Amino acid sequence: MIFFKSKKPIEPEKEVSQVNVDLELVTKMNQDFALSLDLNDTLMNALRVIIARLNAQAANIFLINEEKKKFECIASLHQDYLDEYELDLKDGVMGKAVQQRKCIRVGNVRKDVREIAEFYFDLDNKTNFTTYSVLCSPLIAANECIGVIHCLNKKTEDKLFIEDDRKLLETLSAPAALAIRNAKMAKEMVEKNKIQKEVEERLKKEIRYWDNRAAVLKEEEKAGKKTKASWQNAERRAGELTERLQRRLEQLNDEKQISASPPSIVGGLVIVPAGLLAIKSNDKTLSQDSRKEIEIIESRKKIFKKKRWFRGKKKKEGGGEFRIFENGKVFDKVGVNFSEVYG
Repeated sequence: MIFFKSKKPIEPEKEVSQVNVDLELVTKMNQDFALSLDLNDTLMNALRVIIARLNAQAANIFLINEEKKKFECIASLHQDYLDEYELDLKDGVMGKAVQQRKCIRVGNVRKDVREIAEFYFDLDNKTNFTTYSVLCSPLIAANECIGVIHCLNKKTEDKLFIEDDRKLLETLSAPAALAIRNAKMAKEMVEKNKIQKEVEERLKKEIRYWDNRAAVLKEEEKAGKKTKASWQNAERRAGELTERLQRRLEQLNDEKQISASPPSIVGGLVIVPAGLLAIKSNDKTLSQDSRKEIEIIESRKKIFKKKRWFRGKKKKEGGGEFRIFENGKVFDKVGVNFSEVYG
C-alpha cells in the first residue's frame, strides 16, 4: 500500500488578512491623495506608496503629452537621468500597456522578445541602471488613459516580479490615476486663472490709456488747438478694447466650464429587489408583479404607465414591457421591467 502526503493547503486566514491589508492601503492612498492637489506631491506620494507595497527597486510615472503624442517622464524614484525624458507612444512596455489598457508584466527582460530586450538595454545605458523585471500599468481615469506607472526590479534575490505583483499594481494604479488627474486639473485651473488675470490687466491698461487720450484730445479741440488725431477715434478705440475684453473673459470662463472636473451627484437610482419588498411588507409569498408592492407602499393604485417593446421587427423574436411611476410620496421614480427574448 502506498501513501501520498497531501500538499499543505494555503491558510485562508492569511489570504483574507492580506486582502484586508491591500484594501486598507487603497483606502489610505485615497485619503492621502485627497490632502493635496499639488501635482508633484501627488506623483511622488504615489511612487513611494507603490514602491513600498510592491517591494520594488525603482519606479517612475510617464504621462501622455497629447500635443507631442509622446510619453513624458514627470516623476521618478531611485532611477536617475529621466528628467524630461520622452518616448513615442508605441515604444516599449509603456506603449503596449496603453494599447491593451491593462497592466503588463515582463518577468525577465533579457529573455523577452528582442524589441523589449533592446528597449531596456538602451534605457539602462541612458540611466545607468540595470533592469531585470518590469511592471507597467496604464493610468486610467474617467475612461481616459493619461499615462503609465512603470516599476522596475523586485527587491528579492532573483529581482523578478510575479503575477500577484501585476494584479496588485493594477489595483493600486486606479486611485493613483484619479489623484493625478485631479491634480492635473487643479494645475490647469491655476494656469487658466493666471492667464485670465494677465489678459484682464493688459486690456484694462490699454482701455485706460485710450480713455485718457480721448479726454485730452477733446479738451484740446475745445480750446481751439489743432490735434493730429480726433478724440472720436480714441474714444472708439477704447470702446473696441472694452468689447474685446468682455469677449475674451467670456471665452476664458467657457474654457473653465468645459474642463474635466470631479463628478458631482445630481441624482440617484435605487433598485429594490421584489423579494426584499416582500420581506419588508411581511408578505410570505413573492408576487409575480412587483408593482403591487410599490402601490401598497405608495397607498395608491394604477399609478404605473405601461409601454411595450419588441426585440426586432418580428414579434416572435421576443420583447417585453416596462412600466414607470414618477413623483410619488415615497419614491421619486420607479421602473418595473419585464423581458422575454428568444434566440
